[in-house]
Amino acid sequence: MTFEQYLAILVKRWYIILICFLFVGLGAFIGSKLMKPVYLSSALVQVVIRASSNNQADYNNLIASNQLVQTEADLAVGDPVLREVASHYPGLTVNQLAGGASSTTKTNTQLFEIDVLDQSPTRAASLANDIVATLIQQQSQAIQRDNTQAQQQIQQNVDQTSQQINDTATKIAALHLPVDLIVVADHGMVTLQGGPVTLSDFADLGDFHTEGSFLYPKPDADVQETYEEFLAHPDSRFKIYRRADMPAYLHFDANPRAGDPVIVPNGPFTLRAHVSSEGEGTKHRGGHGFNPRTMPEMKAIFFAGGPDVRPGVQLKPFENVNIYPFIAEILGLNAPAVDGTLDVLRPALKAPRHKP
Repeated sequence: MTFEQYLAILVKRWYIILICFLFVGLGAFIGSKLMKPVYLSSALVQVVIRASSNNQADYNNLIASNQLVQTEADLAVGDPVLREVASHYPGLTVNQLAGGASSTTKTNTQLFEIDVLDQSPTRAASLANDIVATLIQQQSQAIQRDNTQAQQQIQQNVDQTSQQINDTATKIAALHLPVDLIVVADHGMVTLQGGPVTLSDFADLGDFHTEGSFLYPKPDADVQETYEEFLAHPDSRFKIYRRADMPAYLHFDANPRAGDPVIVPNGPFTLRAHVSSEGEGTKHRGGHGFNPRTMPEMKAIFFAGGPDVRPGVQLKPFENVNIYPFIAEILGLNAPAVDGTLDVLRPALKAPRHKP
């Protein structure tokens, strides 16, 4: 058929075309009247950890903040927050609010966005702001409870330790003997941040025996390939090393029990090779075993007093392996070669005793 023939048919059937347009227009009109408008309101939230004067500590705080963003974003649209917010608006149920509320993290930032859909633009904005305020309030209350409990526990521990030291000192004084008293801790503690980091999410660990975060290659394992697979999937929460390349000051580069490769956390994060088949188990709030050069919280205590110790001496931070030569010198023993050296604690000694 030619164009003229098509045109003639359309002219003869013009009323059909007109009816179609009328029906489409009428449908659009009815639909617009039946559909209620939905408005979107957003609120932007920043997650931060209190900074310190230590540059490395600030770096760790930044890493920890980044990991907390997803947790806080999930909590913002969780049941406790939404249930509290919904109670502020008569007629609004938790399910209705949950259906219109969502949270999204901003990649490589400490920010997340809360979005709320509602038929009222005013209420949408009010709900978004209310979710933020409720989240902050609930988190502040939780932190206050934790801090109160922690302070009470710390004070109780300090009181008990102080009493033990006083009791010991009293008993030593009653002996009228030249006894030196040394109080030392093996490590500090730090509050853990975020959930466990599962290493099998970053590399195939099928050819490794694992214990916690330690990786022990089976005879047919390609360690270098696994190491490179970790490098191909970097994460700010940990760093990967071949055992032979571990920093010397960590003293973790020679013993096969260290595993290979070795995973070193960059902050207060719990590392594990796999998700436990027995579930999450006990959730620990505090941890240790982190790099003391980058995390000052790992530093321990050392107090010494007695006839062989110079009073009032303050020492710079040192490794505990240096305590053995110090005690051996006080006892007048010829100590064998160890990882520590007497030179570190020598300033705290009075005149050395005569050795046999």
